[in-house]
Amino acid sequence: MKENLLPAPKILNSFLDQTVVFWNENNETPATNSQAELEIASFSRGESVATAYTQAGMLFESAADYSMALVKVLTLPATAMAPWGITRSVLEMSSLATWLWDTKIHAFQRVQRSLIFWHKGLVDELKLAKISKELLDPKKVIARINYVEHTALELGMGSVENKKGRKKIVFKMEMPTNTEIVSNILNKEQEYRLLSAMVHGRNWAIQSLGFEIVKKDQMIFRGIKGGHFEKHLSHSSVNYLCTSAFTSLASAILVKFKLYGWNAKPMAILIKRTQTELAKLHED
Repeated sequence: MKENLLPAPKILNSFLDQTVVFWNENNETPATNSQAELEIASFSRGESVATAYTQAGMLFESAADYSMALVKVLTLPATAMAPWGITRSVLEMSSLATWLWDTKIHAFQRVQRSLIFWHKGLVDELKLAKISKELLDPKKVIARINYVEHTALELGMGSVENKKGRKKIVFKMEMPTNTEIVSNILNKEQEYRLLSAMVHGRNWAIQSLGFEIVKKDQMIFRGIKGGHFEKHLSHSSVNYLCTSAFTSLASAILVKFKLYGWNAKPMAILIKRTQTELAKLHED
């Protein structure tokens, strides 16, 4: 496969391969006296802190998986549309993982983020359960929602309020939108909105990024002339997509290494080298 890779996907693929080596050396265990270890030991409900770390871990693994998929769809002959949606998923998953692994917050805030993230997912699952034909059991989903809400109440992260004449547990913090998280955590709002435009089928985005005019002033319908478009993915777009995916992953990785107290120097050197290699492609 590597022989059929353009330079940017090849660089991204190499980065992913080498990251696995550094990651596995730490056996997924927080170092002694690391922020992660101290948070679990000191928080009143240590398992809730661990849950936040686990949620972030699954999100990061998803981001890495999407990155590997990006390399595959950019393997020649590359697809024109799929890479944009895949890269959007890398940004989304990486930002959520970084948001949950954030080293600038304390355990209370981390658990609070974990619970509202969990709750938001369960509410979405309940909507699906209600319209699914026995695919999901709404009662089981409601039970999990109640568990999350009561956990928040016990930890002082929720309160009981009267909603439409009945008592309901509400969270003291609202779940930010994915756009807000990508913007605040990765500083990639522009990239995320552009990628989202492709995913949501915005004509201006698809036409300018996924197609090119190969013939102008052609008869396309009887009595109607126009341009003849063909699917196309430019080299600059390939570089852009791979760079966006790489920088998103790198941000999450460095935060995880810091949180867990792992030796980040080899990883930082790899990130810097990869960044330089990708930057050179943009110059060329």
